[in-house]
Formats: sequence, C-alpha cells, structure tokens
Amino acid sequence: ATLQLIEDRLQTIQALRSINFDHTLKASEVKHLQKIIERHYWIFGEEYRFVGAENIKFQEALNRYKHILYGVSEEEYVNHPDKYKEMDLFITGQEYRNGRPSNLVVEIKSPTNVPKIKMEHFTQISTYMSVIRNQDGFNDPTTFWTFLLIGLDIDDIASQHIQNPLTGICTDKDNYRLYMKTWAQVLNEAEARFNYLKEKMQNERDRLVCADNLDVIMNQTLSNTAVMEDTKRQLS
Repeated sequence: ATLQLIEDRLQTIQALRSINFDHTLKASEVKHLQKIIERHYWIFGEEYRFVGAENIKFQEALNRYKHILYGVSEEEYVNHPDKYKEMDLFITGQEYRNGRPSNLVVEIKSPTNVPKIKMEHFTQISTYMSVIRNQDGFNDPTTFWTFLLIGLDIDDIASQHIQNPLTGICTDKDNYRLYMKTWAQVLNEAEARFNYLKEKMQNERDRLVCADNLDVIMNQTLSNTAVMEDTKRQLS
C-alpha cells in the first residue's frame, strides 16, 4: 500500500512536469496547476495541513489558521492595505524535530502566461510576507514562516535577489524565509525524496519475501516487533 502511494506521488510529479514543460498543452495556472497543487501539497512536505488556496483572502485565511493551529473560533480583523489580496496556497503544520508551528505560503506561476518570474512577481510574494509579518494574529514569535514563489524560469533582475542559487533563498531571518525557485527545482527535490523512499521500500519488501530458509523465517517471525505483547511471556 505504501509503495502504491509513493508510485502515485511520483506519477503526480510527472504530471506536473508535463504541465510545466510541455508548452503545447497550454496549461493554465488556475484550471490546471492550481487544482493539482492544492490537492497534492505533500510536494512541499509531509507536516502540513491545508488552510486555503485560490481566492482565499487574508481575513479568511487568518480565521482558518487560528482555528486549525489553536482551536480559536473568534474572528480577528486584518489591518493592512493589502488584506484583500489572494494567496495561491497557504498550508500549516509542525516541524518534526521540535514541534514548532511551521507555515508555508506559495505563489505559483504558469509557464503559459509567465515564461519567467519578474520583479512584479517577486513584489507580489513580498507583499504577502508583509501582510503576515505585520499582523499580530499571524505573527506569533514561536512560529516559522516560509514564502515560496515558483515559476518556469527567473529573469536576470529578479534573480539578483537570490542569495543561494542552489536553494533559491532570498530572505533568511530568525522566524521567516522567502524563496524563489523554478518548477524544475521543486519537482526534482520532491522526486528525489520519493525515489529514495521507493527504492528503500522495494529493497525491504524483497528482503522480507526472499527468505527460503525455514529456520530464518521462523526466527524472524517469532521475534519481530509485530508479536503481540500479551503472548510473549505466556508462550516463551
């Protein structure tokens, strides 16, 4: 079942490759890229939960966010001139290592309409960062924020904001970061992660099913962690 899940995720990554790199398909941002990304946001990590996607404004996003993260139902007013702007994807979760709340805001660009990320697009994701950084309801000092702008390519002017071309990082502060990445970078990172898992799972499956020595089979089966706890003492 886990192998099937991994294979389905790799198939999704290949579908995103086709949509982004096969320009004859003329895929759109909202009808195609957006629909896939909001249903398959595991591409960005396993820890996240969905807050909102296309057409979600900051006021609604804040209320959903507070309810998911803290169980708070009371509405909080967003006071910012850009509060009516809409995010493509907003997801939240907890970092595995220390349980710290971790949030991701993603802005995607379709190659059909935006062959290269320009300064206007970088300004767009920077504006989203500004709204969140200046709103108390979002800006709990114990949380971490990541802002990610993704496109087919990045023009020379916008790319000057990238501090490290390998990671795409543009801003790196104590509790927030901003990245600009190409679709190739994002998909390659996700594919490498799942190809590794698939290989490990297949190797483990092969190891488990290839034993042909009865003593080995019995030893493994009678002493592994799947043995029910209440039988260990009685049947030892």
